[in-house]
Amino acid sequence: MNNQQIQICSTDPASRFSGAEYRQTAEAILAVHGRVEIDVSDVLSLSDSFADELFGVLAGERGLCWFLEHVKVSGASEPVLRAIATAVSRRTPAVAV
Repeated sequence: MNNQQIQICSTDPASRFSGAEYRQTAEAILAVHGRVEIDVSDVLSLSDSFADELFGVLAGERGLCWFLEHVKVSGASEPVLRAIATAVSRRTPAVAV
């Protein structure tokens, strides 16, 4: 892991509170480096609340184009990627899921 990367350490992150903590870490990295990679390779599933609080809020506050340029998601399985895309699409309606 490098200083621009966050690894989600839970296999099933679920709480909005936990998502907010990860988002705050991501925002701190973004403030310094301008980009962040979020590694979800250990994640088997994630709740709508967690996905919304981490990914949806980032995309909703800054816009879809900004999100796609500055936030990289790595190691996502199809179900995890779908949950992230759904959260982002709810905050930025231009996304097709």
